[in-house]
Amino acid sequence: MGLSIDQDISGTGGNWTADPIGDAFARVGACGKSFGRGIFKFHDTESGHAGTGAVAAVFPQLAGSTAAFAVDWLGVQYCVVAAGHTPSGHDEVVAVDPFDLSVVPIVEHGEFLGFLSSPLMLEQVQAALFAEWLAASGNDHVGWGRCAGVLQPEFLGGERTAATLEEQDLAVYWEIARRAAVAAAPLREGEALERLE
Repeated sequence: MGLSIDQDISGTGGNWTADPIGDAFARVGACGKSFGRGIFKFHDTESGHAGTGAVAAVFPQLAGSTAAFAVDWLGVQYCVVAAGHTPSGHDEVVAVDPFDLSVVPIVEHGEFLGFLSSPLMLEQVQAALFAEWLAASGNDHVGWGRCAGVLQPEFLGGERTAATLEEQDLAVYWEIARRAAVAAAPLREGEALERLE
């Protein structure tokens, strides 16, 4: 990927090796590390638990079979989905995006470190938009536990541009996504809409 480790941005927890992630990222010293001024961050134990919980809250069908191992500057969680829950029958990495409530397969788990160093990863994390947003916002990085999110989700007409992104707390952004997902979901007979505040 050509991104260097940020010496001034990191997590404070230990190595995140939850199932089905395993220790692949811990072995290369990636857990708790930020790259490219916060464009991509590997979870530590604290942020990994939080990211996995946030994904499960928005996508209950992923709970128990999925663990978040990283997050990008847009708040997109990168997760490993266990083999028994994927079409390929292998552990797969997916990108879970709170902006458009999408779950997009990327590569098999064992191929992710190779993907990380490819030009495709720069496209995945929208590196050009990151540079544009940094210049427009006056920020020089996205800190640990932070992201640049759009407050109006895509299904309500929101757009992801340098002008619509604002830095915010990652957990708060995912809670907004959870509430948006609840509001967007069709109600079953007899079910009441959760109050959004």
